[in-house]
Amino acid sequence: MKRKKITAAVLFAVSGILLIGFTVKTCIDGANYARSENGAPFMLRIAVNALCFAAPSAVAAGAALFTLRKTRALGIFSAALWALSLLSIIVTMLNYENAASGFVDGLLCALPFSLTAIVDTVLAVISRRRSSKTEV
Repeated sequence: MKRKKITAAVLFAVSGILLIGFTVKTCIDGANYARSENGAPFMLRIAVNALCFAAPSAVAAGAALFTLRKTRALGIFSAALWALSLLSIIVTMLNYENAASGFVDGLLCALPFSLTAIVDTVLAVISRRRSSKTEV
């Protein structure tokens, strides 16, 4: 029991460090970003940072909840990630005049969150099946 708590604490710590890294890297990129020098939109840099930092952070948090067997919390966390994926697609589409390019950029921005939501949903399903087998 104590081993699970230590493992979960380490995973939550890793998750927090990765979120701090995401915030710092995005702020540094924002300060150094010049639209005239860079043809890529800033949203693309945020999506890359999310893929490198925020997605592994959410997977680590999901793994910590899986380790602690917090099935309901993991399900809520997965639902929140799915909602964040949809919200990032909608917000990105609203920022563009052309709906097609906005949808493509929205998919790029939502990709890290949707991949993470898939992983955390699988963990939640496994956790539910494991808890239902132990109750029987």
